[in-house]
Amino acid sequence: MLTKKENWIAIKYAVTPKTYFYKDDKTTQRKGYVLAGDVVYIDTEKDGWAHCTYITDKWKRITGWMKSADLNVLK
Repeated sequence: MLTKKENWIAIKYAVTPKTYFYKDDKTTQRKGYVLAGDVVYIDTEKDGWAHCTYITDKWKRITGWMKSADLNVLK
């Protein structure tokens, strides 16, 4: 459940079969990923990367960097 105001600048969805999260160094792929069509919330975009938050169906938050090319704008 969302209980406070967030500073998201965009809402996007994954366009690849699996879009992985990366650590802050943007070279180390994490185990976590979202599937095509899953919605993520963006708070920062820089140099082809987006810092994303994914909220699971159980309201767990997963955050990390994703490649911007793997995301599309929610219309």
